[in-house]
Amino acid sequence: MKRKTSQRAAIEQVFCQLDRPLGIEEILETGRMAVESLNQATVYRNVKLLLENGWLKQVCHPSLGTLYEAIAGDRTITGEIFRANGPDEPVSV
Repeated sequence: MKRKTSQRAAIEQVFCQLDRPLGIEEILETGRMAVESLNQATVYRNVKLLLENGWLKQVCHPSLGTLYEAIAGDRTITGEIFRANGPDEPVSV
């Protein structure tokens, strides 16, 4: 994953604070409270990166459409992900 940015940190914090599946608009609105310059393209790009690295998973809701949620047991610590049920080695973010 690319270097850690304030936008990505804000998006990760949204998931940690709300602790439930979220849509792009809700991620954007809540993330803007921390980083005013956050925009929809940045949210989509970072959600894609977080999905690819296993930090998020995609959830299809019958009426709300596509939502995203943090994978339980993951902890972000200084740019590394430690999986509770996975390998002991961190995955760089």
